[in-house]
Amino acid sequence: MLQVINVLQNAINSNQSIASVTIIKEQGSSPRGIGSMMLVNEDGLVEGSIGGGAVELKAIADAQVALLDGHSKTVSYPLASLDMTCGGDIEVFIQVYVQKDEILIIGAGHICEELTYYLKPLPYKVTVLDHRDEFAIASRFPECTVICNTVVEGLNSIKFHKKTNVIIVTHGHEYDEVALRYVLKQPYKYVGMIGSQTKISKCFNAMIVDGYSKEQLASVYAPIGLTLGGETPAEIALSIVSEIQSINNKKNAIHLRDVNQMTIK
Repeated sequence: MLQVINVLQNAINSNQSIASVTIIKEQGSSPRGIGSMMLVNEDGLVEGSIGGGAVELKAIADAQVALLDGHSKTVSYPLASLDMTCGGDIEVFIQVYVQKDEILIIGAGHICEELTYYLKPLPYKVTVLDHRDEFAIASRFPECTVICNTVVEGLNSIKFHKKTNVIIVTHGHEYDEVALRYVLKQPYKYVGMIGSQTKISKCFNAMIVDGYSKEQLASVYAPIGLTLGGETPAEIALSIVSEIQSINNKKNAIHLRDVNQMTIK
C-alpha cells in the first residue's frame, strides 16, 4: 500500500493525470478486501491491485473513462456477472486527479513580469525560460519555475503535454522563431507568439520552406492576444491571458491573428 501511495503522490506532484481505484464496500466472498487500491492512467494499470481477473480489467476500463470525463465516481461490481468464482459483490471509489494546465513563458522580459502578475490568481503552473541570467531570476517570479538556459536546451528540459500553453515573448525575432520551431513538434494546447504581421509572415514562410505544414502554423496565435488595444507591457499581457482564458473556457473572442489574415506562400 505504501508503494501505491508514493506512486500516487509522485504523479500528483509531477502534474500527471491518474486515478486511484479503492474498494470501499464488499459483500460475500471477494478477491481483495476493503481498502485495496490500484492506480490507473490513460494507458492502463500503473500500480497496485484490487484482486485481478475480470473485475480488475473492468475497473481499469471504468477508471480510464473517468479520467477522460474528469469526474470521480462510485461503481458497483457483482462478481458473479463477471464470471468470477468468488461470487460476492464489491463497490469501488474511483478518485480522479486530472492533469492541470501549465503555462510556459519563453522570454523573461517586462511582458513576462506582467503575465505572471495576471496569472498569479489563476490555476496554472507557470514556468519561465530565458537565457539571460539578469532576467531569469527566481526572485522576479517567486511562484514560478524559472529556467536560465538557451532556448533549445531549456525546452529540452521541459515535459510537454496536451495541456501545455506556450507564450513566446522573447527579446529577439530569432529566438521567437527557434522557440516556435521546437514547440510545434511537441504536444501542446495553445501556442502564441508576439510580433507584427510582417515579422510573423516572414517567420512562417521560412518554416514552410523547411517542411512545417500550413496546418501546424494555422494553430499558432500570432500576433498573440485579443484585440483589447493598448501597447504597454501590462496591456499586452492582459490581452494574452484573456486569449488563453477565452480558449480554455470555449468563449468567442476576437483574436489579433484573425483580424488581418497573413499570406503563407
